[in-house]
Amino acid sequence: MNILMTIWIAGAESTTAVTQEGAGGNPWWHVLIQSAFGLTVLFIFLVAVVSMLLSQRRKDKCLKLLHDYHVSTMSKNGSVMWGDLVVYSKGLELVYDAPYVNRKGLCKTSSLMYAEELENVVAIGRSRNVLSDREIRDRKRQIKRTFYPVFYRRWWRACRNLINTLRDAFSKALTALVGQMAKVKTGNVANTQQQGINEIGQTILGAAGNAYEPMLERHIGKRVVMRVKFIAGEAVRTVEVPGYLAEYTENYVAVFNTGQKILHRDEIEIKGEVSREGYVAKLEADQLRVTNTGENFVVVREVALSKRTLELGVTLLPGSSIEVHYDTEANDDKAVKIVVEVTREIDLVCPRSMATVYYGGSENRAGTHAQDNVVKPHGIAPEAAAEELTQEDENADGSQ
Repeated sequence: MNILMTIWIAGAESTTAVTQEGAGGNPWWHVLIQSAFGLTVLFIFLVAVVSMLLSQRRKDKCLKLLHDYHVSTMSKNGSVMWGDLVVYSKGLELVYDAPYVNRKGLCKTSSLMYAEELENVVAIGRSRNVLSDREIRDRKRQIKRTFYPVFYRRWWRACRNLINTLRDAFSKALTALVGQMAKVKTGNVANTQQQGINEIGQTILGAAGNAYEPMLERHIGKRVVMRVKFIAGEAVRTVEVPGYLAEYTENYVAVFNTGQKILHRDEIEIKGEVSREGYVAKLEADQLRVTNTGENFVVVREVALSKRTLELGVTLLPGSSIEVHYDTEANDDKAVKIVVEVTREIDLVCPRSMATVYYGGSENRAGTHAQDNVVKPHGIAPEAAAEELTQEDENADGSQ
């Protein structure tokens, strides 16, 4: 709006001059191009349009890694939603696996999460074992492209890092350039609209750049240990998640696991309440509730009724739970069968307010074996530092 006001005020002050110059018989567009004012207007308008398009199309790089994949999202109240993720510049959409029709007959096919609602998201998880064949192929190409980029991708990332390192210098230079162009034959317009000119420079730099942190940059594609605070209502659980650092931005951090080994798989019949290592399943009337009570990730693959099988593929993060409601007519038995997998490794994207990369892992890169890059020990690790949790985390864990 400030940019358009700049153009409008400048145009109002110089309309007479341009009209008089055009009275000689030259086309208006010829006069506009020849005049410094015309070039200024065109330059400011072009920069404004380009910056607007860039800001509208810019998406968080961590969230983009999960675009068009089946994921599970956990909120701060412990609830979980699942479906195919669609990433926008200022929000997310979670497309359900099947339409939902409520008691009033309203059909709902997705949930929209706006920017302010994303503050309640604790983590977004992707389990390789519940993806479709197409998604598995796309994920394989994505991991190769992320951890082993070709030359031009490495070059572009280096340029982005340079822009962010010298962001202040680039911002001042670009602002000075736009301001100098706007001063030509526009009187004091540039002075009164300096804030709008500054916004142009900041928008362009923001669209071209990204967060740059040398410590994290060095660990891209390498094993790390990320400490995540999983919040479920009033309970707070701090869990250390291993994986390969895939990407980071100002707001999010992504840690992927290429293999995603299953620790154990259970196929059990639920009558009443059943407790297993890492989770509890409870059946009540027409509702099944599964809660993750451990520190690993619980993947609920399917729920089998007597007349129907529900393919879920829901990943439960520590402290979270799901409630599956079903039609009693679809289940003649007083029990249901579930297939559950427990794993330590998934693809995880977390807000940086909830997650921090605290430790480096083994030196091998994603896609290689540990024995290919073994560093011979020549001492011992500081156990106190490696096992340390902050006092706040210890209090939170002890209060459960």
